[in-house]
Amino acid sequence: MEGKEVWLDKVFKRNQSYNSRKAAEMALRAFDKIFGEPIEHYVARLERGGLDAYSLLDRCSSELDRMGLCPHMISDYLSRVRQYFAYNGLVLDEGVFRARVTVPRVVEPDDRAPTVEELRRILSRGRLRTKALILLPASSV
Repeated sequence: MEGKEVWLDKVFKRNQSYNSRKAAEMALRAFDKIFGEPIEHYVARLERGGLDAYSLLDRCSSELDRMGLCPHMISDYLSRVRQYFAYNGLVLDEGVFRARVTVPRVVEPDDRAPTVEELRRILSRGRLRTKALILLPASSV
């Protein structure tokens, strides 16, 4: 089992991004904070068969939700922890993960402003009346 720093360096080398490394580091740090021990201890216990990885990740998801993290962040953190597990030889089955680990759904709000691309598409295809109705509120801001 290699340490966290080696894995984090490999994350950086693979993505060439300090932000990817920082995000992975934050996910592992959150795991450590939730369980009170470094993730390496849990990886060792999982390798010996002393723990169930799915119940561990489900508890982690519940705690992250209780801490008030948004669903997208929880999903990202769990993904990074699973990548770290896989790096250490603990590959989890996707179907079993979906069945046993409760991850909050990422829900897009219905009432959002259209993106620039969506506005361009509407304006390029719409009739003159539609274009006027779209441009009038957009120009008054």
